[in-house]
Amino acid sequence: FTLLLAMFSPFLYWYAREARMYALIVVEVLIFLRLLWPLLTPVNHKRWEYIAFGLSGLLLISTHYTGIFIVFSAIILLFFLSVSSRINWQLLVAGGAVLLVGGFFLAPHLIELLSLPEFFAFSQRQLWVLVLEGINTFSLGSAGPLESAGWRVLPYALLGAVGMLNLGPTRRGDWRQLLSFGAGMILLTLLAFFAASWLKANYSNPRHLMVLAAPWFLVMGHGLAALWRHQKFAVVGLGSMAVFLSGQALWQTIQQPPIVKDEVRALAAYIEARQQPGDLVLWHDAVMMVTYDYYSSDLPFTAVPEFATNNPAASVEQLANLDEHYERIWFVSNPHPAYFDPQVVPGWLKSHRLQTDSAVFPASWAFLQLNLLNRATIYEELPPNSLPIGLDQGAYHLEAVALEERVREDGIWVSLYWQTAVPDPAPPSACLRLQDSGAVVWSEACATLTIPQGGSDSAEGYYRQQLWLPLSRGMPPIDYLIAARLGEQFVNIGSTPLAAWTAAAPEESISQYSNAGLQLVALNWHADDFRAGLWALGDLLWYTEAPPPDNLALHLRVVDLWGRPLIEQTTALGSPDYPLTQWSEKNYAQTPVSIPLPFSLEGSYRLQVALATQDGQIIAEDQFASGDWVTAGRVNIGSWPLVTTLPETATPLQDVIFNETITLTGYDLKRGENDVIVELYWQSSALIPENYGVFVHLGEPNSAPIAQSSRAPANWLRPTSTWRVGEIVTDRHEIELPLLQTEANLVVSVGIFSLADANQRLPLTVSGTAVPGNSYTIQELPSPGTPP
Repeated sequence: FTLLLAMFSPFLYWYAREARMYALIVVEVLIFLRLLWPLLTPVNHKRWEYIAFGLSGLLLISTHYTGIFIVFSAIILLFFLSVSSRINWQLLVAGGAVLLVGGFFLAPHLIELLSLPEFFAFSQRQLWVLVLEGINTFSLGSAGPLESAGWRVLPYALLGAVGMLNLGPTRRGDWRQLLSFGAGMILLTLLAFFAASWLKANYSNPRHLMVLAAPWFLVMGHGLAALWRHQKFAVVGLGSMAVFLSGQALWQTIQQPPIVKDEVRALAAYIEARQQPGDLVLWHDAVMMVTYDYYSSDLPFTAVPEFATNNPAASVEQLANLDEHYERIWFVSNPHPAYFDPQVVPGWLKSHRLQTDSAVFPASWAFLQLNLLNRATIYEELPPNSLPIGLDQGAYHLEAVALEERVREDGIWVSLYWQTAVPDPAPPSACLRLQDSGAVVWSEACATLTIPQGGSDSAEGYYRQQLWLPLSRGMPPIDYLIAARLGEQFVNIGSTPLAAWTAAAPEESISQYSNAGLQLVALNWHADDFRAGLWALGDLLWYTEAPPPDNLALHLRVVDLWGRPLIEQTTALGSPDYPLTQWSEKNYAQTPVSIPLPFSLEGSYRLQVALATQDGQIIAEDQFASGDWVTAGRVNIGSWPLVTTLPETATPLQDVIFNETITLTGYDLKRGENDVIVELYWQSSALIPENYGVFVHLGEPNSAPIAQSSRAPANWLRPTSTWRVGEIVTDRHEIELPLLQTEANLVVSVGIFSLADANQRLPLTVSGTAVPGNSYTIQELPSPGTPP
């Protein structure tokens, strides 16, 4: 039972996945206790038993400073037993030697820790808080800020209390041994730990009590064994409840952990993929930098402020020196050190540098914030390889872009050259796209045009701001059209060739087609989930072992749990710009995937693929008895959120009902200089088997419209056959205004019509009265800028 509880402990599982000392401590404590157990009886022991015990204690102390407390507690217990039972004093000498030798090696580190002004994020806790948090965490795991687990902690506390009191006789050993492992190793260690906190705060969270994990599980196991001799029924219920609660907490820790591990490795990989010679990695928290050292590339890195220093003036001087020597600085601004003003370092960098890139990574209690900062240099001339753009948005002018030399497979840096005479608190974003001749977008990225706080305008020159344009493995080596946007619309500005990038062969693949010289390496979706009624977008990654035949076709299908096809599609393996005849040997290639999803689907489904010749002959996959279809991966399809209330900004309507089932519950209307935006809010009282269209007319009453919008609701994203009972569906219409001679008597009216026959409108009643023409006037056309 002890092993079962330990196996289901979320806390032990959490630290078993970390390359830190905490999981090792549990093993070392078990070894220490196992070597201590036979020495607690007053019999003759061999010398090697004392030596092994001493070495295990030394190993424990050397692994973590908290090992001192459990070794100290063991010596106190041995001293007590030696006085009452004449235990061999050689044991005490061995224990003392352990402390002396361990203290000799740990003394410099302990002196350094004790000399610090404080242990940051450490505090002194009351003894009962340590007990409660320890029981809670060892059994149920640590999830977010430590809080009381309520009644769920009772089964473990009861088993622990029984085990420490040693109720009932035992088959082996005597009361002194069990007392040593129960009250001794837990209570004395806790008391020693608590007493040391008066000298220096030594507690941040229950992992610093990890030396007590093994004794605690042993005590609970003994408590269950002691109860078994008297109350077997109670033991089954209590033990089952403890295992169930721990298992439930473990499942949550595995599936949906309330906290996550610091993704320092992902942060380091992000920097490594985008780094340039001469970059610097700057950490705000010097403690986190220690973990980064393990995953870091060859870039230099440092921290400002230095660990355990609180000197803003010295930190600013250090930043000025770094600013002078490095063109680009990767700044990890969060977390920030608790002992330092969080505004000093980010504020100085924000006032001296341009933010080029940013990314956020999960962390235990907050997040890791990474920003790439460029020097705020103003360039008087554009580089000769730049592509002119000439886009404007407000006071911002994007003059040109320049693609830098591609030095890695997964992306390329692009320099944006822009200027502004009046910096805006909410600056616009500049976006770039790479797309093929069929308007398929292969890469897109955006950057916000920001200048340093308090910096001068660039009316006489240009700021240079970098943008990372990601490239995926297997992108076709073709000439791509470059489109740029500063505002609403993308504008083609030129083209650029993308050379083929040679990469190593895949170590594993989904399937292999030797007859076609292909391996299916991966299915890469462009999102984790897709909405029903839209498209599932992604790509299939292939590796060409040999030039493939030029007559191959790709069959795709989405199947349910039982293998029943729900969607089927046939497409070309290559593309018009990069046909199979151009796929090179020993390289990668992609096939774009675009699957229309029915509105009726919801859940996780399998995507299967099959290769065939154009005349329908299936290309067999190499795996034995694999069949014609191979599962490439899964696609997750989610339904639309069920909205049943109107937005606060909407104008509500009463009893405006079409065809006795569809109610117009409200609307929003906004008038611009050149357009009118109308948002209609529909609600159905029953399922609608057919799809209808919605018209929005602008004109005089009972006259032909002068402008209109007519289509399926939400531009076919929410056809009426997908509406759920009671759901409020938002239907947005944009009407471009013609040149008006007068706006008098112009009204906005709406209605619903048959998509099969646009002249057939659904009957309309308002407050139970039929409306001629089946068109409802929502309001007059307002003046530009009139509040809705």
